[in-house]
Amino acid sequence: NRVLKFNADWEIQLVITEADGRPLRNPQGLYVDEYGYIFIADTDNNRIVNIAPTGEYVESFVKPESALYDSRYAFRPMRLSIDPVGQIYMINLEDYHGFVILDAENNFRGYVAPTRLPYSFLDKLIEYFATPEQKERLAKRMPPIHSSLSICERGTIYSTTRRTGIDQLKRFSNIGVNIFPKQGSSFGETRGDYVLRRFGVEVLEPDFVDLAVDPMGVISLLDRTTGKVYQYDNDGMLLGVFAGKGTWGGKFISPVSIAQDSRGALHVLDSHSGAIHVFQPTAFIRKVHDALALYYAGKYEEAVGPWQEILAIDPNYSVAHIGMGKAYMKQERWQEAMDAYKAADDRTGYSAAFREIRKAFFRQYFGLLLLLAMVLLAGAARGFVLLRKAQRSQGI
Repeated sequence: NRVLKFNADWEIQLVITEADGRPLRNPQGLYVDEYGYIFIADTDNNRIVNIAPTGEYVESFVKPESALYDSRYAFRPMRLSIDPVGQIYMINLEDYHGFVILDAENNFRGYVAPTRLPYSFLDKLIEYFATPEQKERLAKRMPPIHSSLSICERGTIYSTTRRTGIDQLKRFSNIGVNIFPKQGSSFGETRGDYVLRRFGVEVLEPDFVDLAVDPMGVISLLDRTTGKVYQYDNDGMLLGVFAGKGTWGGKFISPVSIAQDSRGALHVLDSHSGAIHVFQPTAFIRKVHDALALYYAGKYEEAVGPWQEILAIDPNYSVAHIGMGKAYMKQERWQEAMDAYKAADDRTGYSAAFREIRKAFFRQYFGLLLLLAMVLLAGAARGFVLLRKAQRSQGI
């Protein structure tokens, strides 16, 4: 029930245990703005409190007085972030309306990105043949819930979602539409049978509790089930996996939060040990990030060099092959793109490159192919006429 503020040398600068004369109760989320003001999701006090960089109480945000706010759900802020225009986006505990939006005056601005139970034909089939006990278990299924969010400087919302086997990572526009390229995909590691899971058999599936997004759009997901951190690029391609379950440095028992600092280091909080684990990027992953930065900046030819350096270190790193394939595609070097995608066993990319080669072939030889088709058609017509004449001459 406290918030600690450290300097870069991990010396405690500030301890916050109360706000406006009330002790903090089960705070679960933090956001620090560019001026150092600390916004705390004081969950069991039903409020968000704003604390100045020096520790003084500034203001509180509480349940809004609005007919549009669904009062059936208590105001229990869990995670929060602030968009570029100063609006607070908040995850309300066990609220399926999506993110709650408040302005700087505590006015309710609406919900965005609600969660819903997806339609499942398999569930309907199982329900038809299930016993009453099994039907009761099916009826208790809960919709997915957002577990964390991060808003980049352009206003794009990144979110992790729990209680779902797909789309655990989403990227929303400011009107709540999921615009992440890999929609319908699963993230992390899932082990277990889908049908058995519906009948209550325990399986291991990801439980993403937090994420961190760097300025390039590289996303680090924290999975509480495995204790691992999964890092993806802005297109949803897996770059690497590290950490895991354990009781020594770099391993966790119950990881609950992840953040990235301005130097690229990742900080993971383990609630079981009360420790913060700090991960510095290796030289290898720095090269990967450099190559991605060049690609997303439109410097496609320059991006090839870092990918080749990466492949010199690890020739089997499929991400580098795919990265080179993407760079070649932007330069219209279709055959080289096909070779790169083939090395990565990326059928989608290979097909896209082959399609471009086919289009280029038809564009180049269209006139010749059209002339050839016309000659063949004329020859066939001439042959048909001669055949008919021969048949008539024979009285057929």
